[in-house]
This record gives sequence, structure tokens and C-alpha cells, in this order.
Amino acid sequence: GSDRCYPIQGSLSLVEVGSDGSVYGVNRNGVVFKRLGIDACNPFGRRWWALRAAGVARHVSYDRGILWVVCKDGRVQRCQV
Repeated sequence: GSDRCYPIQGSLSLVEVGSDGSVYGVNRNGVVFKRLGIDACNPFGRRWWALRAAGVARHVSYDRGILWVVCKDGRVQRCQV
């Protein structure tokens, strides 16, 4: 088939993709990351950037410029990114 997977550097327990192509992830320690450098010439991006303001997360969801974060303690945060 035409399906192909490509390894991306990093170790995450969750990845979320928004309708605008933005990619966010959470690692096993609850740190939220955004993938930087994604564009038509480099669809894989260049690196992960830690979003320290998001706190310690267990889940994220993103769309329309808003990152929703479910914290490890169950609180929900709405972050404009």
C-alpha cells in the first residue's frame, strides 16, 4: 500500500494534531510539547518545544489556536497558543 510511517525523534505517550496541522504531544512525565518547523518543505518539523506553562498534563487536545490540557490532578486548562 501507499501508507508509510516515518520515525520522529522524541518519546511521547500522546500526540494530538489540529486541523491547521499543528502537532502537540505529552511525554510520560506530563510535559507538553509543540512540534516546531512544520511546513510544506519540511512536513516532519524540526524539533519539539516544551510548553512549561501548560503544567503537568495527562492529555491535550488542540484546535483553532486553543490547547486544552487535562492535568494529572484532573483540572482542565485552556491555553491560547
